[in-house]
Amino acid sequence: WNNKIVEKVIIENKELSGHDVSINQFLDGNKVLITNIREKYVGLFDLEKNKYKWKTFVDNPHHWSKANDEYVYVNTRVFNDLPKAADTKFKKSSNLADCIHENVMFDQITILDIKSGAKIKIMDLFEIISKNDNLKNTFRLCNDPFHNNHIEPINEKIKINFRNASKNDFLISARNLNLVAHVSFENEKIEWFIQDIFDFQHSPVLDDNFLYVFDNLGGTVDYGRARILKIDVNTK
Repeated sequence: WNNKIVEKVIIENKELSGHDVSINQFLDGNKVLITNIREKYVGLFDLEKNKYKWKTFVDNPHHWSKANDEYVYVNTRVFNDLPKAADTKFKKSSNLADCIHENVMFDQITILDIKSGAKIKIMDLFEIISKNDNLKNTFRLCNDPFHNNHIEPINEKIKINFRNASKNDFLISARNLNLVAHVSFENEKIEWFIQDIFDFQHSPVLDDNFLYVFDNLGGTVDYGRARILKIDVNTK
């Protein structure tokens, strides 16, 4: 009976097979943004031509990539030891510098050009969070301090609701910090954040004046602890 409800098979291609491949976003009507976690690349796939327009290999992509009309935002990871990785004055001032741990996962935001897939820059979340005096000592885990699980570009419609927001700024969701933060694309610093009103959150979504967050563990036991929060960004 499943075949009866399928309106149309849009495409079949071996390059899109595998449980580690995800469709992240439809763009321009006939293109889709793809992340392949196993083969470690992000690509823009043309549905009409049944091939990639471009494919860029990145460091350990994790969760879904997102795009606006200029850039693709990819959640990537590198591995290093602590305290060795605390190698700047800001990182050394954070409580993560007190950790002694091997093979720590450090999250980054890798920025790609939407037209060509060229790498524009890589943002170091350890450095960005350590620059913020209110957040630099809130690390809780040595082995996986961030676990960033979502990137959400702040579009032009939403931008007016965020103080100091500029074009190409974005939100991150750092699960292991119980943190959702607005990051400046140009200055690579945190402009706004909200922390610890949710527990192990995922998937913050912007709509008009509100931020919707899936709160994995912040609810009551009677309802399984998961809940969805609606947050007015203008009140923070």
